[in-house]
Amino acid sequence: MNKTYFEIQTLTLSDLNLLFNIFTQSIRKIASKDYTHFQIQAWINIPAAQWQAKLLTLITWVAKINTVPVGFISLDRPNHIDMLYIHPDHQCKGIATQLLSTLEQSIITRSISTLTTDASLTAKPFFEKRGFTTITQQQARRHGQDLTNFKMSKDFNPKKLNKNCISL
Repeated sequence: MNKTYFEIQTLTLSDLNLLFNIFTQSIRKIASKDYTHFQIQAWINIPAAQWQAKLLTLITWVAKINTVPVGFISLDRPNHIDMLYIHPDHQCKGIATQLLSTLEQSIITRSISTLTTDASLTAKPFFEKRGFTTITQQQARRHGQDLTNFKMSKDFNPKKLNKNCISL
């Protein structure tokens, strides 16, 4: 098995155009198995400048291979994952897992006990595999289309995480 080497950095202005491309390509090629053509079009129907302006308000980590962005994760509010997208050519290489781990370490160091996200049908299994539980199914309305997603959370409360730990 070939190992993919990538590094994770914080967002830079020079990343913005490529991240918008990752966002749209990931939805078009990966989420299309779970959403209709019209839902996909509604999801990605946002001007690049508006999307980039929003991204600049978030805390974002970018995975890069040879300095080229291949994925990113963004934190909104103190504890909500707003976006996690990996370029279609770089799926299933551990990039999303490492980005999530980086974000989780960041919130743990700030003593935040719960992490939330609104996961798409496509992303739900990824988050479940990493300890998130579904709170509720939701419908997000975008340009006349309903997109199913799931409010999910993961608990980082040290007292709950260590309930089976015996001090020596």
